[in-house]
Amino acid sequence: IVIPVSDNVNANAVEALVHTLGFIDDGEIRMNSSDLEKSGAFSDYTFPIPRPGRRLQLRTKQYVHSTGTIFFRLVKDVNDKAGMIVYENRRYINGDDELIKTARSIFAHLRNLASYGTADVGQHGKNAVQIPV
Repeated sequence: IVIPVSDNVNANAVEALVHTLGFIDDGEIRMNSSDLEKSGAFSDYTFPIPRPGRRLQLRTKQYVHSTGTIFFRLVKDVNDKAGMIVYENRRYINGDDELIKTARSIFAHLRNLASYGTADVGQHGKNAVQIPV
């Protein structure tokens, strides 16, 4: 699932705040920008072209939640426009209803972080919900 980072939310702020949500830096992952563009989710992003017809591999930061239920990658284009690619850890969750609920709760917090600059679920910061860790 791709979550665009809102124009009014700085990608650096997202990187700084993900740790407060229980995410751990999982290192740098290289991704082919043409794969992102083919998905259609990044059609309005601008990725570098080192020479005609060939794209660079992007260096993205990957994070894993301390519960092990969610991974996400923060992708930035040349204009620092950012998006998050979110993955459930399906091998770990494997039909466990409690872990599925946890993953969905974490996803909701990530979506709010990307949209509003806060991880609070509710009306843009009101009615904060604690994330299980």
